[in-house]
Amino acid sequence: MANHAESLIQKGIPSAVLRCGKFEFVEAEDNLSDSSDDGHEEYLGEHDRQLLTDCETVKQIRNGASRIVFAHPEAIVTSKQGRSLLQTRAFQSNVVACVVDEAHCIDNW
Repeated sequence: MANHAESLIQKGIPSAVLRCGKFEFVEAEDNLSDSSDDGHEEYLGEHDRQLLTDCETVKQIRNGASRIVFAHPEAIVTSKQGRSLLQTRAFQSNVVACVVDEAHCIDNW
């Protein structure tokens, strides 16, 4: 994914890559639902993920500087940070494509 993003950047198309990893749990009760501002946050148990993308990349996306975002499904579906990023006005207004790596995991198009 990084190679694809770099190739697009060299062609003048602002791109970014979102990566994630497993969330490290401290205590089971710490994983209970945290209410987000919209009240839609849910506990995903062992499937909770955290973004491993550097802060500069996330800032770039939040500031509307990326047009194409490459991501693993976990980075945008099971990551609280990734889901939050998808809901920002900057993401929805500026990102024209979110390229999902491992698209073979998608059941229906």
